[in-house]
Amino acid sequence: MNNTLENLKANLSTINYPVNYPHFGGAGLIITNNPTRNSHEGDILVYTEHAGAISWLIIQLKGIYEDVIDYSNKYEFYQSIGQFANEVIQSGHALPEILQIITEKVTDSWPVQTMDKTMESANEDPQP
Repeated sequence: MNNTLENLKANLSTINYPVNYPHFGGAGLIITNNPTRNSHEGDILVYTEHAGAISWLIIQLKGIYEDVIDYSNKYEFYQSIGQFANEVIQSGHALPEILQIITEKVTDSWPVQTMDKTMESANEDPQP
């Protein structure tokens, strides 16, 4: 998992990401550039000209966190990304910084264990 996160960070630092990407909608989060896009009460709506790139980022994060996200926390996970996105967009950053800051905030809030640590934990003797 961590290797994938490192690959994502490398892609962001070299500005290697699509700007035209299908917009994300699900788990109480809507990313759009459509000012008339409908939403439901409780949804987090991220309205931005960068909807494609942010949607791409969310799909990348979904893959990285696939072992962490489940039915009990998916709304919290995706809506936290929406809150981070809205905060960063409102601060006036350019797209590369927006994507990097969202990624940093997600990784700070949702730590990813490395495979080595996961394997070490699985091999430890349980304590009485």
